[in-house]
This record gives sequence, C-alpha cells and structure tokens, in this order.
Amino acid sequence: MIRGPGLALIVMSKVELRYRAVLAVQAGDRVNEVAHRLGVSRQSMHTWLNRYAEQGLAGLEDRSHRPESCSHQAEAVTYVGAPAVVVYAGVNARLCGRPMGFMTAPG
Repeated sequence: MIRGPGLALIVMSKVELRYRAVLAVQAGDRVNEVAHRLGVSRQSMHTWLNRYAEQGLAGLEDRSHRPESCSHQAEAVTYVGAPAVVVYAGVNARLCGRPMGFMTAPG
C-alpha cells in the first residue's frame, strides 16, 4: 500500500509492487534504496530483477514454498480388497512368527 499526502490509499498486488520496484531500479534508483523504501532485503530486489529479466511479469509472482515431495514421508499405497492380517515392516517378524508383508485370507 502506498499512502501520500492528500492522496487516497492505493492497494497494489505483490506483482505490481515488485514490477514498480524493478522499473525504479531500471530507471536509475539504487537497489538498496528501493529495497529500503519497500522494507525488503537487497537480496530480494536482486531476485526480482533476475526473475523479471528471465521470465517477465510471470517471474514476479509468488512461488509456492511447499516442497514437491518429502523424502521421509511414506508413499501412499492403495490396496484392492482388505488383507486378513497385516504385519508392518517395523514389527520384528521373529517375534510375531509371521513373514513381514500382507497375507490375504484364503479363497
């Protein structure tokens, strides 16, 4: 948001704000001055400048912080039919007397 003396409150999207910051730097303003005015880091400004140079306005959009996958998360598996007995891999097979894995009911 930008508020000036005698001016109405202007609400800008993040992309528009970043675009105006990029334009200010391209017009000759110093990166650290523009970053200070916006309350962002100098590194963020350089990131926006690089993304804008490579991808245009699309590069200034927010990016998801969610990882594509999680290496320690178990893979989702769907089984058809319910197994009669389930022995999980974390259970010691010697103690339960059955092989690890799924055993289906006969017939």
